[in-house]
Amino acid sequence: ASNILAIIFHKQEELMKSLNKEKEWLRVTLKSIGDGVIATDANGNIEFMNPTAEKLTGYKEGEVLGKRIDEVFNIINEDTKEKVEIPIEKVLKTGEITGLANHTALISKDGRVISIADSAAPIKDSEGNVIGTVMVFRDISDKREYEKLLKQYEFIVESSNEGIGSFDLEGIIQTWNKGCEKIYGYKADEMIGKSIYTLMPDFEKEKVKNILQRLLKGEEIKSYEGMRITKEGKTIHVLVSLAGLKDELGRYIGISFISRDITKNKKTEQILRRYKLLFDNINDIILFARYEDGKIIEVNKAAIKAYGYEMEELLKMDIFELCNCEKEELTQLLDVEAERGVLLNLQHKRKDGSEFYVEANVVSVDFENEKLIMTIIRDITERKLAQEKLEHLGTHDILTGLYNRNFFEEKLAFVDKQNIVPTGLIICDVDGLKLINDTIGHKAGDMLLKTAADVLRKCFRGQDIIARIGGDEFAVILPNASIEIVEEAVDRIRKMVENSKFTFEKENIPLSMSIGYAVKNNSFKKIEEVFKEADNNMYREKLFHKRSSYRKVLDSILKMFEIRQPKLQKHLNAVKEILANFAEYLKLSQVRIKNLELLAEFHDI
Repeated sequence: ASNILAIIFHKQEELMKSLNKEKEWLRVTLKSIGDGVIATDANGNIEFMNPTAEKLTGYKEGEVLGKRIDEVFNIINEDTKEKVEIPIEKVLKTGEITGLANHTALISKDGRVISIADSAAPIKDSEGNVIGTVMVFRDISDKREYEKLLKQYEFIVESSNEGIGSFDLEGIIQTWNKGCEKIYGYKADEMIGKSIYTLMPDFEKEKVKNILQRLLKGEEIKSYEGMRITKEGKTIHVLVSLAGLKDELGRYIGISFISRDITKNKKTEQILRRYKLLFDNINDIILFARYEDGKIIEVNKAAIKAYGYEMEELLKMDIFELCNCEKEELTQLLDVEAERGVLLNLQHKRKDGSEFYVEANVVSVDFENEKLIMTIIRDITERKLAQEKLEHLGTHDILTGLYNRNFFEEKLAFVDKQNIVPTGLIICDVDGLKLINDTIGHKAGDMLLKTAADVLRKCFRGQDIIARIGGDEFAVILPNASIEIVEEAVDRIRKMVENSKFTFEKENIPLSMSIGYAVKNNSFKKIEEVFKEADNNMYREKLFHKRSSYRKVLDSILKMFEIRQPKLQKHLNAVKEILANFAEYLKLSQVRIKNLELLAEFHDI
């Protein structure tokens, strides 16, 4: 008996473990699914809520256990905003599975309104008694928004006067709006399922097939004009825009089209064609725009070429998008000069963002009871650039691109007049320029000056004025610069000069500069005095290291000559030897012997 009881207890224990395992598995499963799940007892009190339900309702499971379902699950009709019966309540009454009506929304704890779909089912015991309920619901807000958007699109398509429809890759019509019915005369039920080619004359079919093939290969087809046959047998002209339809994998599944009846316009076009021939072959740009808003309504070929836009793009723009002129400013000018118009010099913008200078003759005209702005535009970029080049040459040094002496003196006078304090002045003189010009030529001398200019450009602030004020002399104005700022700038120059050289005929020739500086640090000191002080300081430094700087330049020149003329060194040594013997014979002093050696070394230069 004891063994039987032990077996019974063991079986019961195994059964309880199995039940608990199944219960835990079921609980984990319910917590893991993507839909919200709420379970109640037979009285509608909440016994379980999964994480998705927590997220949608805004309540945590611990907050709601034991509470009535209607305290947590507040649902309304999306359209009327009236309260809706919770499915669980109906299930408890009927014992049957119940779903929500369409357009039901859940109001969460934080007041969010969430479109949902749900259903509730009874939980019954083995005898069929309802012991609770389970409700499953999900967020369908995105779906509801999509449905609303789809209805809006359907309304737009159906109410459009333009013919909008679609056909599959075999050309079989799938959709056909009221605009198509007006244009072609066929009702939707007459055309859906028929070939799109039934509307086309024979000579048009091959052209359309080619256009469709290009579209399906990825080519952009903006629009094209074609001919169609209506139900009454009339031939009409249409303007057609096409777009490829793709599935979620990006594969083409059909073509959508928008067609517009342009038959009346074609007759007008014949009249305008002769005018367009003249209009489009004028070199000047011609733009017509509405007076009220500047919207461009007509342009010539010269405009398309000048601005880089397609005709369709320009006709979507206004003239103020092409220039830097304000609408109010232009209309005020036109109101004053309505008959004569106004001549403006402006900068216009191309599609790629680049700008060009124009001379624009702008006149307001009345055309077919509409006030228009007619603009005849001439590109004057070359003339303007030539003018700017002349102005640039008036203020800049041609060789280095730095400011010239005239501009420098104007700015110096401005600093003095405005009494800008403190203001620093730095004077730089390129060492050895004359020697280089006289020995290896002015081309090398120009390279030396350009190297010096490049060094100076890298050493100063944007507001500093760097100028070449003489053959080998540069000057810099440093507005609002203390002595510390000026000295830092001088240090930068010295460091860069020390590592700067230029290559001429495969030989590196070092850059050497003498620098002087001074600062106008009070309003009583004249700028001329500051300039003189900086200039004196520069010459003092030049005298101090003149010999060493010349030596560096001379060594480079000699090395270059040695490379160019291999026999030169042998020749120089021979001359030195002759002069040494001559000096010994005359019993000259060491100083004079040294001078003769230098003469021997440099006599050929």
